[in-house]
Order: sequence, then structure tokens, then C-alpha cells
Amino acid sequence: MSDRPGAGFERSSVEVFGHEVLISESGSGDDVLVICPGSAGSDASWAKDILAGRLRVVELNGPGWGGTPPLQHRMDQRELAVIMAAAVEKLGVTRYHLHGASMGGVTVLWLAAQFPERVRTLSLEGDMNFVRPKDLVSPENGAVLAEMVATNNPEGSGYPRAAPHPRKPWADDEYIRGQMRKRIPMMRMLDNSHQDELQQRMARFAVPTLVLLGDQDELLLPSHLDRWRELLPSVDTRLVVGGAHDIQNTEPEVLADALGGFFSGR
Repeated sequence: MSDRPGAGFERSSVEVFGHEVLISESGSGDDVLVICPGSAGSDASWAKDILAGRLRVVELNGPGWGGTPPLQHRMDQRELAVIMAAAVEKLGVTRYHLHGASMGGVTVLWLAAQFPERVRTLSLEGDMNFVRPKDLVSPENGAVLAEMVATNNPEGSGYPRAAPHPRKPWADDEYIRGQMRKRIPMMRMLDNSHQDELQQRMARFAVPTLVLLGDQDELLLPSHLDRWRELLPSVDTRLVVGGAHDIQNTEPEVLADALGGFFSGR
């Protein structure tokens, strides 16, 4: 077994409305899982490797995220969701399961709100939508608040760093610094100021939705799941014991099995 995930994924890109969207893809079959990553952009994970053995997995790195060219103007999250939906359509995929990790949860919620007929299920991992100060591990931490509102802390100083984890031996200091170099420019240019409108649209939500949160999350407390149950009474929630913010690598089997069970029959 490799000491790093992602070896089976192929990389490509598509152009949508003048923007480059990076694609990372593995697996096969009629069932398709589309993933929007967190603010540092697309990255390999043990959970994606497991899931790619069960269905087709497509991860999207949208404009301004990860290794794509920096955004030249402020981009509304609603606009980003339209770009991502168009990228999936270019791949010939018309209906799919949709998963958002961390800040990618904002993107997938806007995609599902605008194109519900395309989304079979919606799942969120360490989601950063609708977070209240009391749901934060460190509510005084400006870097966490910056992620919530898509502003920036120019150096990323003070941003909570996950403790070293045996499932992520590659996540050393240089790796973390690289993530911050990707994260901060995107956060500076992304507009996430329409949460009230998103909440109103969710009141009419008919897409089956699952929210997962690790009990060892370095950003969010379990009370964030209570917030979701208030906002969307039909939501399924799961607190993942042993999971950090990156559940995909810290409890990958649990995440993969939870998603597989949620997809079944839908």
C-alpha cells in the first residue's frame, strides 16, 4: 500500500466561461460523486481512494482555488457554483452525488440551490456555512472568522493547525505553509456575503442532505450540528469519533461508509 493517497487519480482540466477548472478523477460506473474541496484546493485523500473503488469520483478545483490562476476580480459564491455545475456538465455527467469539504460546502450548497434537479444527494464535511461564534473552537481567532466570511489574514498567522496525525504523515510544516499560500489569495477574492439568501433557499430544499463533523475538529464544535438541525429539520447529521476537520484522511473508512450508506437507493 502506498504511503500517500491519490495514485489512481488522473488529472485534467476544462475551460468554463473563460475560467480553468482542474479535474481529478478515478473510478467508474453510472454512480458519480462530485467533490468540491476546502479552501486550500484539491488534494488526495484515503477516503477518495476508497470511494473510487465503489463509484466514479470527480473532484473539481475551481477558479482561484489550489493550482488554478489567481482570480482577477471578486467572485460571488453563486457565480462559482454555476461555473462548477457547467464543468461537471462538460464531463457528460447530468446527475450526481455532491460533496463539499470545509469551505467547499458553500460552493456545493449554492450549486444544489440553483440546480437541484442535478443533485441526487448532498453531503458536507467540516462545513463552514452558518457557523455561530459558539460553534467555534476558538471564537476569538480571526483566521477562522476570515474563512467563514471569505476575507483574509494575509500571513495566515494563527490559523489553527491540525495536530500531526498518523494517517497524514506528509502533512509537515512545509505542506501546511503550501496550503496557506493557496488558501489566502482565494479567500481574499471570494464573496460569501449572501448567506441569508442561501438560508432562504434552503427552506425549500428537497435534496437529501448529510452533514458530518469530526469530534476532534480543530475549527468547529459539535454544536454546529445542532445549528444544522435547526436550519434544515430533514437533515441527517453524524458526529465522527476520532475525526479532525479533514475527516477524509483522519477517519477515511468511516466517511466512505457513511457516504455509501447515504447514497444507497438514492
